[in-house]
Amino acid sequence: MVISSNHYNSNEPDVVVCGMTSNTGNPYALPIRKSDLEHGNLYEDSCARADMVGRISQQKLGSKIGKVKEDFRIRLIAKVLEIIG
Repeated sequence: MVISSNHYNSNEPDVVVCGMTSNTGNPYALPIRKSDLEHGNLYEDSCARADMVGRISQQKLGSKIGKVKEDFRIRLIAKVLEIIG
């Protein structure tokens, strides 16, 4: 899941991402459901892993499957900040 801002993404060759999983047992996993999407679709309930942040070249990104609502993005970034405190 891309978590970097549009401004960052338009000025850098990479994007900042966090991992996704369907395993809900991790305490740093933030559940994401279809209702958390502004548009797009999830094939199953998943989690964004706030403890798996990295970057990837924009050229290596796959297809876009949706966009999360702003409130979900804020909760995810808060979870990341909780970890790096």
